[in-house]
This record gives sequence, C-alpha cells and structure tokens, in this order.
Amino acid sequence: ALQAFIGFQMVSGDLKPALPFAIEEMEIADRSVSTMWAHVRVRQDGKIEGKARKVDIDLGDEQGMILVRMKGVSFKVPEDEANPAEKTGTLMLEPVWNKRSDSFAGIITPEYSRHIVILCEMPGVTYQRVNGEMNGVRCIRLQTEEKEITNRFQSYASRVFQEIQAVLREHSDGKILFQVIVPQGGEAQLFQGLSGLLKTAGIENPRLVGQLIAIDRPERIVEILRENSCCPDDSQIRYQQGLRSVLAWQEIETVPEKGMAPWKDQGIYLITGGAGGLGMLFAGEIAHQARNVSLILTGRSSLSAEKQNRFKKLEAFGARVVYRSFDVSDREATYRLIREIREEFGGLDGIIHGAGVIKDNYIIKKSQAEVEAVLSPKITGLVNLDQASQDVKLDFFILFSSIAGALGNAGQADYATANAFMDAYADYRNRLMGSGRRQGRTLAVNWPLWKDGGMRIEAKTAQIMMADTGMMALESSTGFRAFYAGFFSGRSRLMVLEGHLERMRKTLASKKILVISSTVSKTGYSLADTGSGDIFSKNRVEKSPSVEKPAISPDVDTRERMGKAHLGISEAALREKAENYFKKLIAKAINLPDQQIEVDAPFEEYGIDSVMMLELNVRLGKNFGSLPQTLFFEYQNVKDLTGYFLGAHRERLLSLLETEDEAPAGATVGADSKARLNNP
Repeated sequence: ALQAFIGFQMVSGDLKPALPFAIEEMEIADRSVSTMWAHVRVRQDGKIEGKARKVDIDLGDEQGMILVRMKGVSFKVPEDEANPAEKTGTLMLEPVWNKRSDSFAGIITPEYSRHIVILCEMPGVTYQRVNGEMNGVRCIRLQTEEKEITNRFQSYASRVFQEIQAVLREHSDGKILFQVIVPQGGEAQLFQGLSGLLKTAGIENPRLVGQLIAIDRPERIVEILRENSCCPDDSQIRYQQGLRSVLAWQEIETVPEKGMAPWKDQGIYLITGGAGGLGMLFAGEIAHQARNVSLILTGRSSLSAEKQNRFKKLEAFGARVVYRSFDVSDREATYRLIREIREEFGGLDGIIHGAGVIKDNYIIKKSQAEVEAVLSPKITGLVNLDQASQDVKLDFFILFSSIAGALGNAGQADYATANAFMDAYADYRNRLMGSGRRQGRTLAVNWPLWKDGGMRIEAKTAQIMMADTGMMALESSTGFRAFYAGFFSGRSRLMVLEGHLERMRKTLASKKILVISSTVSKTGYSLADTGSGDIFSKNRVEKSPSVEKPAISPDVDTRERMGKAHLGISEAALREKAENYFKKLIAKAINLPDQQIEVDAPFEEYGIDSVMMLELNVRLGKNFGSLPQTLFFEYQNVKDLTGYFLGAHRERLLSLLETEDEAPAGATVGADSKARLNNP
C-alpha cells in the first residue's frame, strides 16, 4: 500500500526516496485478503514536491469493498536527500569589522531589569559620571597598578566573571545588560578577550546581553553606552575616529599551492601541549612533510609508555623528538627552555602553542580556582613564550585557539575567555612584527573538535551537535588543508568548521555574526556595505528592533486570570496539566512510563545525565525559543521546571497545552462505519 505512492512520484518525476513517518488515522473495517488494490489520493493539504508529502490510502478487495482506510499518511525525504544543496564541506572564515553608520533616532531601547557597565582601564572616565548621567545603571571601574598584562587581564576577567555569576545566581526575571568598555588600540586591545566570557554567559542564559565595546574617545562614553543599548544583537563593537563597527565573520576561499607548507627540512620546532592529541597530529604532519626535523614537545605530565611509542613512530620518519616536562605558565622555566633549545639545537624556527586545560562547568557552578587554572596556560603561557622568544628569528608563531573563543560555548566561560585573548594577541603580535619588535608571523586558528584529536565527545552529543548546528568533528586531512590555506593567506586569524554548509551558515547567522556572501541570504538577512565586502546583518533600516519586555512572573491573581482565559481551568489545575506535559517529555527521553515520574523527585534519580539534559534543552528550545543552557541544573525536578516555564514562558506554554487538548483522538470504527465502508 505504501509502495503504491511511488506512482505519484513517477508522474511528477520526483523520485527522491521518501519514508513513511506519520499517520493521522487508520480505520480497519474488515480482515485483509491476499489480493488487494490501493487507491492513493493526494491530500489537499499535502504536496508531492518538497520534503513532506501527505496522502490518503484506501485498501479494497477485488470486488471494490474497502477493508482498510489510512488517512493523512505522511512521507518524508531523509534530511540528506531533502535538500541536495545541503552538502557537507568546510567553512573557512576570518573576522572583519563591519562599519555601521546606523542612525539610532527612533529606535526603541529594549527594557532591561539590570544595566551594569564595567570600565576596564578607562582613564579620564569615572564611574560617578556614568552613574550620574544614566539612571538605573551600576558602574564598576577596573584599574590596577600591576604592570604585567597577563596579571591585569586575568584580574579583570575574574572580576567580570564574579559579577556575571552573582547576577545569574539570582534567578531574577528580565533582560540584564552587561557593557564592558575597553580602550581601543595598543596593549589594551588584548582586553577584547573578555568577549569570550560575555558570549558564553549569553549562551548559558539568554536573558543576559553582553557587549564588549572598544572606544578611542572616552568623552563620548555616555552616548556610546546609550546607543549600543539599543542594539542587543551586537556583541563586539569598536569605535575608531568616530566610526562604529561591529565584529563579524566572512567566508574565505584560499587554496595553497600543492606542496606548500611552513615547515622546512632540518627545521627546529617547539610544540607546547605536544604530547596531546592535536599536538601529536601536527608533530606527525611536520615529520611527514619535512626531512630531518627536530621536534621539542612539551607537557606538564611525565611521559607515558604509550606516548613513547608514538614518538618512535615520528622518529621513523627521520625526525628527532625530544620531550620536556614543564609548566608553560612558569615564566622562568619558559625562558630557560627557549635558551636551552637554542643552545642544544642551534636555533628555533617556529613555535606552536597548543597547551591548554579544560574544566567544564556552567558559570553558576564554576569556582574561581577553576577559572584561574584554565586561564593560566593559555594566557600567561602565551605571553611567556612570546617574550622569551622575542629576539629569536622565528618563521612563525602558531596559536591553537578554539571556536569557543569566537562564539562562546556553554560550560566553557574561562576557556572561551582564554582563547579570545589568544585571538587578540595574534593581531597584537603581528603589529609588533610590523614595527620590527618581533620576528615570524602569528596565526591564531579557532579550531573545532578534531575527530582524531585529544578531546572526544560522546556519539549522542555529536549527533545532537550535528542536528542543532550542522557542525561535525573535523577530519585531520581537512584540518591540515585549512591550516596551510590560512597560513599562506597572510591572515592573523582563521576559523575552521566542517559539516553541513548551509546549516552551519544558518547557525552563525542566528548568532548575529555571519558572514560575507555574494548573494542575498535565504535566512532573512540582508547585505550591508562593510568597506571590505558584504556582510549579513539584521536590516534595521526598514524595521526597528522590537522591544523586549522582561519576563516578569505575574502575580497570583493575574496568573489565575491568564490560566482561565486560555484553558478555562484554575491555577492549580493548570499547574497539574503543565507538570504532566513535562513529565511526558522527561519520560520519553529516558524510556519510562510518565506515571513513574514524580514531580518532586530529582532528575538524577532517573539517570538523567548531561547528554540527556542537552537533548532535552534542544527539544524544549524548538518550542520555547532560547533557553538557559543551565536549565536542568537550576531546576532539578518537574515541579521546579514547571514553575520556571509558568513564570518565564507562560503564554507559549498555555498555547502548547491548548494544542495538546485539541489533538484528535484515535478513531474507532463501529458497525455503522463498517457498513458505510462496504457500500462507498
């Protein structure tokens, strides 16, 4: 019966494989017989072309008696076949500053329940001035006598982290605006690394709006704060000579000539974190591409037997491999290592800084000790390496950054901050090279997870990531090709992604940061002049951004009226109905009958782990929009979870519960129905 649908496909010429996946109703009038005819009819609300197709199918015997009637049979083309244009591939992107000359006249500022301004080393600007000229703003001034940039940055990052953590732990309603102001240019440009923290906070909890604003004219501070509060989608802003720009990413296409690589025969290369997964991959690539190279690999742990065996494989290519156990965040140890390498090997041709530590935890749960442990090897280690090698004739200085630094990542606020600092440092060091104070070009690469790298994710998590963002773990061959292309393009920064191309573009566009294209986007974005190309940006010329009302929980009387207006039931009955809705959702995820889910039992009692929480969050997000990534950590049973949605997403929840009530019940066929079927 289902195969008979192919007839319609043959007529339309649309022969993509379609799978049946849903049926609205089935009426069984009598037993099936060995020979039957299928009568297939396209529903008026169904289509033959496109991803979804819906038909009605009657099955009758050779005398024309209808024995089975299937209504609303839906066929669906598998995702990979539904859109041939959605092919997998690699996205290579570079950051660009999109010049914005928007007029802010007439744009309504969103409502914020809290507005916090943090001035980071802004001489000439006092917090009293900001507080005095902007009602309801809490202004914090960060300044220290410390000279070392690493200590200053980590001190400021810790303070901003503490402020964000305190706000997120309050569980208050409404949007919160965090604006961090840093100087534009010079060593202070490294403070733009704080953007990784702000982006992550916004991912973990969408009610927090974070903006990193670099300015060159402090006298306009109040005006700048006000105009940017109108643009919550703009997360990283720069002012130069009065011109406002917003950071975005543009696609690039660069293909290196075959055989081109920065490694050379007899080259001497230092790789920090070299015994880790990604460090070993690059060590192997260097040994394979160049002859008789010397590789100095470092790490904090002692050398295991497994790693020794891997080193032997490198030596089989003719490489000389040396392992040094040391902490790159130790300044004296780093200077000593660089000095010893030059003395023992006769020089140093390139540095790859791949050392790093991950201690994943959401901001509301992360400790200050965890933050410091993650920041140190990336930030202090980088500056130590750069300063210790500032007189060395390097060919290159490569920084292994992460997409977390560019986009933020839930659970990795500190890691995102450290990588964003590295990204800013690549630009900073190249400027030093341009003035003769450094040798060797710097490239920071925002890597995703590598399929064969050291960090692994569970298969289920990878599946969720693919479905949600289109991204997949990077193949080694793809990563090396992208690296060579980026290196020989002469850029300071590069981001590499692999997966479903269009879905990844849409993911980046949804983060309000994408991307240059030569054609009009299909995702509702328009092209705007950037000075260096075209970039997708929300069109605020034709339509001002809508006002975002803070999600304030209604009082009891208001909730009572809202519940009756929608469902005609009391508040207590509404809560029970909502709890049943979430019980079914949880039960489906853990394969338990919903009757076994207790509303006040902790989720952990049912074996709900972090992967399940991620999956549930994605599923709920499709119905409710952006949700805190920490949702199931903050609300740890059905009762509390229901309370959150009744307060923060009440209207949408009521609408979903109404739809659930209106769902048609399964039909039954009585004697009268059978008679009608036998006599159509």
